[in-house]
Amino acid sequence: MLITGITEADVRARLYDGATFELRWINWSDLTQGDVKLLNGTVGDIIMEHSQFQTELRGLTQKLTTIVGSVYGQECLAQLFDGGANGVDPHNHWKCQLHRADWFQTGTVQSSPDSITVVPINNPSLGEELLMVGSSTPTALAPSGWFNDGLIKFTSGVLYGYIFEIATWDGVTLTLFAGAPMPEPPSPGDTFEIEPGCDKFKTTCFSKFNNIVNFRGFQDIPGLNVLSGSGKPAVASR
Repeated sequence: MLITGITEADVRARLYDGATFELRWINWSDLTQGDVKLLNGTVGDIIMEHSQFQTELRGLTQKLTTIVGSVYGQECLAQLFDGGANGVDPHNHWKCQLHRADWFQTGTVQSSPDSITVVPINNPSLGEELLMVGSSTPTALAPSGWFNDGLIKFTSGVLYGYIFEIATWDGVTLTLFAGAPMPEPPSPGDTFEIEPGCDKFKTTCFSKFNNIVNFRGFQDIPGLNVLSGSGKPAVASR
């Protein structure tokens, strides 16, 4: 893809978040002399001010500043649909093992009142509804909360290829996280793929996904107040 310029709309749409870059030194008057690579890495924070962009360029050693180790607590350490045929993160040894292909479904936009709201067509009489795909009752209508913390990926229209996190689903309306709104509203008739979300708690793993055998949380670690029998379990790290 040939990029002719970086626009404000593309930056606000987060198209360059985490993008890779290479900085090379060349003789512009004689390109046959080749080039010298000076730096490569990923794009970090982008700040827009007075119609200008300031971009943080993160080198390869930036990843070495990441804290290495596992933090233990009640929440599951696995990412939903990680492992198995999906291979979301092959280096993560905490595997969910569920397959996304068994849980996602397609839908169509009915309307979009604002930048964080999508109303899908959810009418059984039209032969188009959002269901509890993947569960023990896959043909039942998706109840309120089914898509909370899930993902919606647009497969047509102006938002083709965009993926957004879902904050809540009330049975009628999908509300996205306000911190990551859609750059443009989708049009009626635009299609999407949607998958349920997981809040990473043991009860959800058991009742919603029937995947308790792969639950990667530590529900039974005692807290600092275990002797007094009160207080919430504390997080222990190694």
